[in-house]
Amino acid sequence: MERELDELRRTANRMQSEVVLLRSDFDDARGDIDRRWEEESRLQKTLHETTLTTCEAESYLEEVNTHLEEAVVELSWARKEIRELQKADLLGQEGREVGTGGDSGGGDQDERALLYP
Repeated sequence: MERELDELRRTANRMQSEVVLLRSDFDDARGDIDRRWEEESRLQKTLHETTLTTCEAESYLEEVNTHLEEAVVELSWARKEIRELQKADLLGQEGREVGTGGDSGGGDQDERALLYP
């Protein structure tokens, strides 16, 4: 009977040691789960902030694109005006050159000089 009692005590001690180990493993697992949960929460927050930042960036880029498109249109108009001014200037220079030329009897040249001063 004493032997059986010792056997039961050893078994109880082993079981108690196993319970302590299991509890430690459980606490470690719970800690891992908590850390993973916190990490997931941080990642979700970061994803949300990134999504907001991306939306803001897309909105800003759309606005910049609109301004660029407007600038391209304005530049196109400015180039057209410059070409017209250059053309008018060239025609005016030709008219002045023709009007001051050596041909004193050229009525056509005098008229061009008046048209393009």
